[in-house]
Amino acid sequence: MSGLKRDSSALADPSSDGDLPILAPAITKKSKTSPTLPTHLSAAELAGLSTDELVGRVLELQETLKETQAQLKIEKDKAKSLQKSATQKTLTPTAGNAKPEEWSAEKIADRANKLADQAAKAIKKQMKWQPSCKRGTTKWSHAGVAPNPQVFFKMLNLPSDGKAWKQKKISLQDFESAVGDIEASIRYGSLRITGQHVNVKWSSDENSFTLSGTYGL
Repeated sequence: MSGLKRDSSALADPSSDGDLPILAPAITKKSKTSPTLPTHLSAAELAGLSTDELVGRVLELQETLKETQAQLKIEKDKAKSLQKSATQKTLTPTAGNAKPEEWSAEKIADRANKLADQAAKAIKKQMKWQPSCKRGTTKWSHAGVAPNPQVFFKMLNLPSDGKAWKQKKISLQDFESAVGDIEASIRYGSLRITGQHVNVKWSSDENSFTLSGTYGL
């Protein structure tokens, strides 16, 4: 027993006059910042912790809650800023929502003539000899995009203030008057657009159009 006493006395307060050992401060101080403490504890595990360990746990949770609230505030402020920016873009005229530029009559006519020339060349390029050319039923088709509706309607000499439409037929005479006579030479003659009319499809959403018809001898 004397050996055990000597070991215990090593932990006693040197200033004590008694024979009983006085233990040093509890070793639970290290448990406050112990990195090995589990993140999630069950009720039984929490019940087994000392007071100091529980206090340390509460302090950690308070610090985590404080950091989480600060991060939420940052995200909330960021969302408000983005919403405000989006609202300003909607209200401020930009290239996407500004009023379209007004084209002069001369500019519209010039672009319409160029668009008509492109269509005529593309159609003529398709006009190759085929057996069906004898009957004048060989089909051709051309798709294009106009810079704006005014140019498209000007190209075909169509009224732009009438009822909206997506597809219509125009007479061959009116088509050739707008685009020009289209003729492709072959070895023993020439090929021309045939039929009484040309089909026209128009998409106002995309300013795109499609022309189609037949050709032959």
